[in-house]
Amino acid sequence: MNNRDKINYLKQYKRLDERIDRLLEEKEKWRTRAEKMSPTISDMPHGGNGENQIENAICKMLDCDREATKDIDKLVDLGREIKSHIEKMEDETLQLLLLYRYIDGHTFEEIAVKMNYSWRQVHRLHSDALMEFKMS
Repeated sequence: MNNRDKINYLKQYKRLDERIDRLLEEKEKWRTRAEKMSPTISDMPHGGNGENQIENAICKMLDCDREATKDIDKLVDLGREIKSHIEKMEDETLQLLLLYRYIDGHTFEEIAVKMNYSWRQVHRLHSDALMEFKMS
């Protein structure tokens, strides 16, 4: 497996995390819409269009919630899997760098500050970490 494949594997975690955030934002959007709608109350017969809109918004909100919950379960499992591969590495500095980058989602600049290295050194260490990283 080449470094590009390893990076793509590791980036799955952040992509899934971003998808969950998007679903939760969408859920909030539907909740806000449902709260803004008000059914019309009258003695006159009507098609109930306002009630259907509220019901549709609530259904969309619940769909987003179910999908986000399912993805959160996947995220937890993927996080455990990635961390177990990272923990098999011998060098703790390289482990930490990969955790900062792919689990915590930090930029190389942020990692350089956290680890007290230059940006270039972080890139070199990242390359070393990818070489040492094994998925088996």
